[in-house]
Amino acid sequence: MKPNLHLKKERELRGWSQAKVASEIGVEPHSVSRWERGVSHPYPFYREKLCTLFGTDAETLGFLSNIDSEEPGDFALVDPSAQVVSPDRSYLFDPAIPLPLALPGELVGRSALFHQLKQRLLEGKNTGEITLLQGLPGVGKTTLACALAHDPEIRECFHAGILWASVGSTPDVYKHLARWGTLLGCSLEQNYQREDWAETIHVQMGQKSLLFILDDIWDIETILELKVGGNHCVYLITSRLPQVSRHFARENVWMVPELNEQDSIALLEHFVPTLTTHHVDIAQKLAYVTGGLPFSLALIGKYLRAQCTNDQPHRLHTALRQVQNRIFRFRLSEPASLVDRHSSLPAGTPLSLSAIIAPSEYRIDKYEREAWQALTVFPAKPNTFSEEAALAVCQLPLAILDGLSDAGLLESPEPHRYQLPQTLHDYAQAQLIDMYDATLRFVFYIVHYVEEHATDYAALDREYYNILTAIEHAQLHALKTEYIRGVIAFSSFLLLRGMYELARELLLQAYHWAQAQQDIPHIQLLLIYLFQVAREQNQIHQAEVYLRDGLLYARQQADETMINYFLTSLTEVLEQQKEYDRLHDYVTEGQGSKLQLLFKTWPLTRYQVRSKAMIERNFVHFTEAQKLLQHGVLADINEFFQTWKYANSVHPTYLKIVMGPDQHIYGLPAEAYTMCLVYNRRLFQEAGLDPDQPPTTWEELRAMAQQLTHRRRGCYGFVETTTNNMGGWHFTNWLYTAGVEPQYYQNGAWKTAFNDARAVSFLEMLKKMRFQDSSIPSQALLSSREIEYLFSRGQVAMIVAAPNIIRTLSKDGVMNINDIGLAAMPQHGGNACLTGGTVRVFHGQSSFHAIRAAFEQILAEHFDIDNYEARLKALAPHEVIGIPTSSLFAGKLQQQLEEITAKYANVPVENYRSYITSKITPRTEPPIEAQKYYALIDPVLQSILTNPWADPQKLLDAATQQFQEQVLEKLDFPHHD
Repeated sequence: MKPNLHLKKERELRGWSQAKVASEIGVEPHSVSRWERGVSHPYPFYREKLCTLFGTDAETLGFLSNIDSEEPGDFALVDPSAQVVSPDRSYLFDPAIPLPLALPGELVGRSALFHQLKQRLLEGKNTGEITLLQGLPGVGKTTLACALAHDPEIRECFHAGILWASVGSTPDVYKHLARWGTLLGCSLEQNYQREDWAETIHVQMGQKSLLFILDDIWDIETILELKVGGNHCVYLITSRLPQVSRHFARENVWMVPELNEQDSIALLEHFVPTLTTHHVDIAQKLAYVTGGLPFSLALIGKYLRAQCTNDQPHRLHTALRQVQNRIFRFRLSEPASLVDRHSSLPAGTPLSLSAIIAPSEYRIDKYEREAWQALTVFPAKPNTFSEEAALAVCQLPLAILDGLSDAGLLESPEPHRYQLPQTLHDYAQAQLIDMYDATLRFVFYIVHYVEEHATDYAALDREYYNILTAIEHAQLHALKTEYIRGVIAFSSFLLLRGMYELARELLLQAYHWAQAQQDIPHIQLLLIYLFQVAREQNQIHQAEVYLRDGLLYARQQADETMINYFLTSLTEVLEQQKEYDRLHDYVTEGQGSKLQLLFKTWPLTRYQVRSKAMIERNFVHFTEAQKLLQHGVLADINEFFQTWKYANSVHPTYLKIVMGPDQHIYGLPAEAYTMCLVYNRRLFQEAGLDPDQPPTTWEELRAMAQQLTHRRRGCYGFVETTTNNMGGWHFTNWLYTAGVEPQYYQNGAWKTAFNDARAVSFLEMLKKMRFQDSSIPSQALLSSREIEYLFSRGQVAMIVAAPNIIRTLSKDGVMNINDIGLAAMPQHGGNACLTGGTVRVFHGQSSFHAIRAAFEQILAEHFDIDNYEARLKALAPHEVIGIPTSSLFAGKLQQQLEEITAKYANVPVENYRSYITSKITPRTEPPIEAQKYYALIDPVLQSILTNPWADPQKLLDAATQQFQEQVLEKLDFPHHD
């Protein structure tokens, strides 16, 4: 492009600086400099602003003469440092190609996708290949296509030229064919129909290599009508409709996702560089409410920039308040010229968020529109909701959901689940006049669902945000009965997750309404949960108040079950406060009401009250065994154990779990495992990695996760669980790999150290994998069950789990067992990992003879060689045999057990070689209140994986202090090795 001397002359005649002009039209001064030097050309929007500012027309300012005087191929806006191709006269660069909205280096959050697409087009030259970009309206499909059209390497590759068609929802195929024909020099006949043009252009193409870009396609028929190139032509297509992409192979369809929070804020900063310096909280909110939609973010950014050009802070503050309003954001617009108008909008229509979404809404019928609007009772993406819930809310057939999906107004991230992108959610909700009926159906369905799945924590975890939203709606609309029922059914889950403040807030409101209604049965349940919350928060006095109130209600109703519960719990609280006189009164009353207290010696503990059912199963997990041992409810089996011929062969790590302070044995280890890295061997091969060489260090894990990530296919390299205390459990496993001891005994007291520098390093690595490498998905609230599902579908390449996950994944053909690999945990200097397993135990109140008989039966069932082989032989035809376990024993017994297992193994043991041959030290769980410790770590991991500004050190310091003060400093039992 030639320097624009006209623009420079008009500016200097008025005595204006480049900074003055830039300030008046809302751009940076270097942009004006580039226009005058001919490096780039102003967008139509700014051409209009310049004409208004100078009070003259485009020709006087040199815009029209500049365009007319240049070769078509030289008109592109390119980086001046890049090598520009100088095309010959035969090169065809369609003048309909819009000016690029950004240089490749300025494609915020899109650079990787741009280069991937560019490589695909370059490699697909002369193949007739079709590449389709699909995504929401305003997500940036046209921007990407335009940037590719102006890329020098793309133009050099397609040496015959590039043709463009802005199609839209009401395509004029004849217009595009006729224009292409004219550009190609085809002879024009008056009576040419579009079929004639298509045939003529096809013949004219011959063996030429052109790139056809079909922007904003709405149906497959239009693609077929415009697919007129020869065999050496390539097609790049953009569409907002999933029903268009379904006609193409998966590898031909590239999803253009919304921007993540970090990139959304970066795009806003592109327009207002100082935004995060003073208003980072507002920037984060705008990233959220726009759903990361680039078009919406750009409109907001331009508006904010225009309001802060005169150095008046109050104007920016006012603008920031305005753009946080949903209605304002949808009405915010910028003018569009006749040339640059949106292909699906009438000429002269300003570009706004409402305007670009409306054409999609016009495609659906009345019933689909009603369903779409009703579905806005669910929270927006990334939240998902089930097909069953959607149909319950809509009260319409399943075909309605299919219609919304085809129209691109409803997404389906996995089978039988749906989600509404934030912008579409807000748009549909804004059109809805009355949501009351849909809200009622939503609340009724969710409350019933929570009651039906009250103990299915994986199901509740998946529906977490839907449940909270339903409870909020119930409170807002004073649906008191549903609110009370929902809160009661949801409280166990909240307690398990350690969400005590939220549980307390919901329970107090429910308690207030239940009292107003004199709903005694629900009042008692609410007081039970309020007591449990107060106890977990160490508010012992308040816990006692709830229990005494509950006991009064129970006595009024003569409810023996409730009286027993409140009495038992009161004895626990009073014991903790060492108020033994009052405690004696409650115990006496409890005995008078036939209260079943399982205590042997004073003082009474809750483990003695609650452990009977657990012990009667005859086995407990490692952590449970330690707790029961600490509270003195296990039988001493030392006499029987020491006479067993393999007593000295038990691995010391596992024997320590059941050894008391008196060095006696209180249980028999039955099975053990160590945590491992589970990986998809097929995905390793597809990524060019050796499936027999999995990562062995943290650094290798991060590097391989990045190599295994394929976001276009929805595949991520790694994922960690962060819910149901599993996040804290896995975190402990990672600490052991780094040599960190999360709990230790020193100078007569227990200490915690899970804020060690190595723990911080692990969290820093996770954060980098999530926000720098994008090798961890954005959804952070993932349960173990959800992670298993993603892994089985090939959407995650590596996870951490116990080896017996093989049984779950291979069951009923969920996953090809040959694709599953096991590896030792990647290390960071610790040469250790977490171990788990079960222990056979016996209740301390059982008789000597009963314990001896049970002990001998367990030895015969599990450790008699003949019986063990017979059991495996019977199981082999229909059960998975040969899953690796940790060695419970040393010597002959372990060797015999392994030989028998190998004999009947029906799994590809060679795929687990890295795990089996590792020499990593097994470490048991922390001994003190492990579940409370895990509950503190879950939100830390969630914050790390959702907030790019989260500070791992501060988060771990706070959790460490809380655990030290609320748990370790209140211990009342001694330490023993």
